[in-house]
Amino acid sequence: MFKGVHEDFLHQITVAGGISQIKKNTVIFEDGQSGDEAFVIIHGQVNIYKNMVNGQQLVLKKALSGEVFGEMALLDGLPRSASAVTAEDSILFIIKRRDFIPLLLRAPSVAVKLLESISVKLRQTNDLLIAKEAGKNYEAEKTVKASEPHLPDPSGAIEYQKQETTDKTPPVNKNFSEHTYTAKKVCPLCRQETEYTAVKSRYVQLEKTDGDMCGYYRLINPSYYYVIVCTHCGYAFTLDDNLKLDSEKTEIIKNKLNNIKLNQDFSGTRSINQAINAYRLAIACQTMAENKSSVIGYLFLRLGCLYRHKNMQKEESYCLTRALEYFDHAYKNEGFKSIKEELNIIYLIGELNIRAGDASKAINWFGMIINHPSKQEYPYIVKKAKDRWQEIRLENKK
Repeated sequence: MFKGVHEDFLHQITVAGGISQIKKNTVIFEDGQSGDEAFVIIHGQVNIYKNMVNGQQLVLKKALSGEVFGEMALLDGLPRSASAVTAEDSILFIIKRRDFIPLLLRAPSVAVKLLESISVKLRQTNDLLIAKEAGKNYEAEKTVKASEPHLPDPSGAIEYQKQETTDKTPPVNKNFSEHTYTAKKVCPLCRQETEYTAVKSRYVQLEKTDGDMCGYYRLINPSYYYVIVCTHCGYAFTLDDNLKLDSEKTEIIKNKLNNIKLNQDFSGTRSINQAINAYRLAIACQTMAENKSSVIGYLFLRLGCLYRHKNMQKEESYCLTRALEYFDHAYKNEGFKSIKEELNIIYLIGELNIRAGDASKAINWFGMIINHPSKQEYPYIVKKAKDRWQEIRLENKK
């Protein structure tokens, strides 16, 4: 697009834009989202795709280093016509429409090349869709991985009472489902190796995500298997558990676990009720382990999402309220390993305040992201915060 353009113009573009490093499987934008920026791939790969009516994902383009995508937004600023996800760790150059238009007026040749680029991509998309309708082969990407927030191990204060969500579905033994496989991990409590069920990544197909990161999946929900229940001692922990238990805590937890009689087999394929019980048991265990507030906040958030899937509004509301309490405490009292982890917590506090009915607090939290000194590093999170901030202000005006 910029071939043959004078160096002074290229310099002005680089000054007007910014660079962002984005991890693999990160959704950069989604079909229908408002768009006001274009991207140049400095390094990596980005897949541009459409969600089809039959539930499949049609890959329109596998964009590689040196290619431009999202350029329609530079001309019209209208909602995106497709979705984009990183296929590997990538470095992107990003420029906004408001910064690009004044430069474009001074370089008509770039405008012509921009229109040519958009025209070619529209023709390619049209050809793919025609081939699909005709029943011909087309390239369908079926494994665009879910972009979920990083969820550490949980800690909280919900008592595990197995009778409340008793699952009458008989347990399914290991390796029954083609979507899962059996893996092993050392239990932090008894230090024995325990088997657990994991989900094959190619079957993780995200359909949509609510504002609070609650995901809806086509084939299998990976959240069902985030909690591991040790087959030896019954201790419930998470896939990324890194909490070190001293001997005193270990004895206390073991004694309390002896009083809990599990009537479910958490191995193999889980139903949603088994997943709910696993989360509630994990919260009880991690409370006894005195884990971090951020950890428990994420557990309550995921548990609330499972209750939402079952339309259990009272239970969902309780879990989201507790998640908000723990995230708020975590933000004030915990250090964060990365800027991304901090921005995710701030965003979730804002989103959960909306669900709690406190729009003014939500605006303040989203504003913290918009004005964060490191906001350029994570444009996707900043954009989500801006969108929510504007939605709230619009609602208030109405």
